[in-house]
Amino acid sequence: MCGRSKTTSTASPVTERDILTSTTQMGQVQALYTLLSQRCEDVAVQWQQSLAHTGFVASSVPEVQAHLSILARRTIHAVLADEPDRNECRTIGAAVASLHYVHPDALERTLNILAGALLAGLPTTDRLFLQQRVDSCLAALATGFIAEVCTIMLREQDAIRNAVLSERDRAYDELRAILDAAVDAMVLISPERTALMINRSFTEVFGIKAPEIVGKSFEELRPLVEPLYANPQDLGRLIMRVAGSAGDATQDLIQVKPKARILQLHSVPVQRSDGVLLGRLHIFRDVTRERELDRREREFLAEVSHEFRTPLTSIKGYANLLLTESTTLAEQREFLEIIQNNAQRMTTFVNDLVDLSRLELGKLDLRPNWVDLPVVLERIAASVRPRFAAKQQGFSVSIPETLPRVWGDADRLAQVFSNLLANANNYTPVGGRITLVAETGAGVVHVTVADTGIGMSAEEQALLFTKFYRIRKKDTSPVQGSGLGLAITRSLVELHRGTIAVHSKPGVGSTFTVALPVQPPKEPEPAR
Repeated sequence: MCGRSKTTSTASPVTERDILTSTTQMGQVQALYTLLSQRCEDVAVQWQQSLAHTGFVASSVPEVQAHLSILARRTIHAVLADEPDRNECRTIGAAVASLHYVHPDALERTLNILAGALLAGLPTTDRLFLQQRVDSCLAALATGFIAEVCTIMLREQDAIRNAVLSERDRAYDELRAILDAAVDAMVLISPERTALMINRSFTEVFGIKAPEIVGKSFEELRPLVEPLYANPQDLGRLIMRVAGSAGDATQDLIQVKPKARILQLHSVPVQRSDGVLLGRLHIFRDVTRERELDRREREFLAEVSHEFRTPLTSIKGYANLLLTESTTLAEQREFLEIIQNNAQRMTTFVNDLVDLSRLELGKLDLRPNWVDLPVVLERIAASVRPRFAAKQQGFSVSIPETLPRVWGDADRLAQVFSNLLANANNYTPVGGRITLVAETGAGVVHVTVADTGIGMSAEEQALLFTKFYRIRKKDTSPVQGSGLGLAITRSLVELHRGTIAVHSKPGVGSTFTVALPVQPPKEPEPAR
């Protein structure tokens, strides 16, 4: 049978000396707490002033002084605890750092102020009692201060990084907005010939979306890009030639897909401020209209030269005959009539040029009034009958007397129908027939000039109202004219808020129909 063993205590018995020592220390701590607490306000003032020398922005704010006073009192509690409260001191250090951490002297000044406040003016016994505690607590405070500084710096580093990224994104968005607002197609290619960026116009001009091109090398893009051009080798040679160059380059390209046009490629280097080449910006400008205008200008000059040269040559030749040859009176009269006709031809051409110029500049002013179309049309018909009779062309007129009046310029309307009848006379062969018919429609008056002439194809009709356009056929070679009459006619009709249409078949004839509104823009028709 086992017996119960006695438990023997190994703890040392508390002696009367220990109790007296503990009581003495408690009294000493209480006395030190009372003494040091009285210093808190002065410590806060000195602390704040000391930090102010490091550039502390809150050096004169009363709330900061009150906060420092509280931190000083918390430090005293931590130092005089049964065991120095290092955790509390680390928290105090972090609180100080959150107030001011920028200057490297801030921590040293804090430690000096607190050490002086806790140890200055104490008896040797109290100093010996506090020294180790103060050193331990201030070391923990420094650790908390440094840890909080690192945390703050990391937060600020993140904030700076985010701000940099945000600024970069904003700058990129602004750059994209600027590039997308440009009318010209643009692509940025790196020195290694990789596509870095395209704008919206590039997508619209070439029908290629950004994911299909951005990030790919020019060699990868060749099968996608080259079928778009009639001269792809020119593009390839330019890209290869200027990839690492710092100079500008220009090349004309003929685009065939997705739309036929002429593009002028202008390549410029893109460099940083330090001169490092970032790539080349290739700008594709649609110059189709410009090239067409250049072509038309050349044709215009050629036509003008031709229209002046022919009558001038005739005038000069017959004038020389009159001066150098012995001619009869009948021959002189004939020569003078030829000179007069050619002079009239030149005058008509100059007048047409002036009218066309004013129409294109919007400076041809109408003198609108109520116009009796039957009167205007009958007068024009009477003036052209001799021309039709000379070519043995039949000419019939159908103009009802009840035709409503229209609002317009009587002289310009007469010019419109004179041009149409002259055109019918020129392109209708001998023995053909021409009709002039006017009738009332829904709020408009229709005037039709029809002929049994040579007619026109659909392609010819599409160009009919173009400046200087004339149908070039074997049976039209004797026809004289500048090619401006129908262009002027359409513009004059449109100035009257009207429309002109043509229907024609080769070998059958042509019909021109002018529709003019009956009412003026705002003014009601006055009583007759």
